[in-house]
Amino acid sequence: MKTLEDAWRWYKDVQAALKRMQRIGEVWWDRIPWEEPPWKGDRHFIELEKERVVASAENGWRHLDDIAVVVLFSVFEAAVRGAILEQVAREEGRCRHRSIVDAIESAKDRIREGSFFAVLSPFKSLDGPLIEEVHQVRQFRNWVSHGKRGPRPPFVSPEVAYDRLSRCLPVLIPDAAFHATDEAAITTEPPR
Repeated sequence: MKTLEDAWRWYKDVQAALKRMQRIGEVWWDRIPWEEPPWKGDRHFIELEKERVVASAENGWRHLDDIAVVVLFSVFEAAVRGAILEQVAREEGRCRHRSIVDAIESAKDRIREGSFFAVLSPFKSLDGPLIEEVHQVRQFRNWVSHGKRGPRPPFVSPEVAYDRLSRCLPVLIPDAAFHATDEAAITTEPPR
């Protein structure tokens, strides 16, 4: 996934697939003619039981939103780091003084591999409240990514993460050709 839209589509597709699997297990499982083709002999279904199908779908539901925030933020972070590095590379060509060239190399290393909090900090003057909202998404992502250890930061849903990150991209990278957020693509209705 290279764009927030790709990550959002993945989330909605997985959400829909889990909803379908849960419904198949809860509503239709006992009505499926398992002893007739095409089901009979299909090794993927022979050992499955209704309870296992429903439990698997519920397990997926239980963790999907947290994983979606991780994926959304990871895609956002990669896009931002890449775009800022491109911007720095354009500026770098104009600099000849060895001290400035060295400082640019150090900055590029920090942008590539350093704290993303530090990458975003220079942009606070553009829209401090929005950058703070993105930091909240980052903190929740970090908490999930590190095994949910320590105090839980404020919850961030995938819908909130997608909204904040989508609004932040043009602030951080104004010269990039990002597509406008399609409001119709964001559904905030709860699953099930």
